[in-house]
Amino acid sequence: MDIAQYISDLLNEHNEVSLPGIGTFFKRNVNAQYNADEGLYYPPSRKIDYKSEEGSDSTLVQHIVNSKHISESSAMYFVERFCDNLRKNLDKDSKVTISPLGTLFKKQSGYALEQSELQSSLEHFGLKPVKEFQFSGEHSIGTAASTATDLSEPEAESAPSGSKGVFIILGILLVLGILTGLAYYFYPQYFKNLSLPGSKAPSKKTAPLPLPQTDSLEESEALADTILKNLEREGLHGAEVEKAPDTLNISTTASAADTLKTPALPSKTYEVIVASFGLKKEAENSIKNLRKAGIDAKVVVDTKKPKYKVSIGGFPTMQAANKEKLRIQKGVNKDAWILTVTNK
Repeated sequence: MDIAQYISDLLNEHNEVSLPGIGTFFKRNVNAQYNADEGLYYPPSRKIDYKSEEGSDSTLVQHIVNSKHISESSAMYFVERFCDNLRKNLDKDSKVTISPLGTLFKKQSGYALEQSELQSSLEHFGLKPVKEFQFSGEHSIGTAASTATDLSEPEAESAPSGSKGVFIILGILLVLGILTGLAYYFYPQYFKNLSLPGSKAPSKKTAPLPLPQTDSLEESEALADTILKNLEREGLHGAEVEKAPDTLNISTTASAADTLKTPALPSKTYEVIVASFGLKKEAENSIKNLRKAGIDAKVVVDTKKPKYKVSIGGFPTMQAANKEKLRIQKGVNKDAWILTVTNK
């Protein structure tokens, strides 16, 4: 059973794997380095290293159980036998190769691991060392020219994307224009109250004619004489200025049309009564309820008791009152009756 391969596989998913009585193998990240002797830049890497501290060996045992489908005691047996063989070989030769992890050496202070070249090459994340570039005069010019060409290419490539943006904007504006035209065609009423700034022509203000300033009556008369003389020079003889009348004749006599004639009330009215009460407050409450139902009612005060009667309308003739009474008896109150009121 290749226990070393199981350890290498587990280190791809876990940071460390422990062996009982030996120590712990773990991953260590190494930064990018430059080797001046070789003239190479080495990329970042991940190396497998060793430390004497022991951790839990359950990870390795469980991995073997799952891979080989054996019991946990059997997996523990194989791990312990592997560790015993490592210790015997280290005591005998002071080193032992654990492929593919590397070579484990025995020292006075404990053990040390030297990673194998194959494992080291695989742990550079797929990157290769880069050789330092030496610039020469002609090559540097060519490099600068090529660099300038490379820098100009993205600008050339970006031109189509810029033109695409212009076409997209124009397309959006065209769609908005079509939608606006359709809206104006179908709903012109919403555009009547819209006015663009500056669309209204500015109103022209007519400057008032300057009036001559006169400080006294004598100056006004002198100005009038001057105007008359100028008119006579123009050939307008006999021009006269009409004087304003001193008094106004205002008639205060009212005409017959201005007099309001109040129509005479009929001698009798016929009230359609739907209820009668001894108290005024009860009659008013009844009126409120009728008005909530949409019926315009009023209180009619009668000398006979009950004194306060609720009328839903007064009519000049008995015929009109009877017609309304029949309608009220069908829909509101079947006991409605007519009260004759004499107007004094």
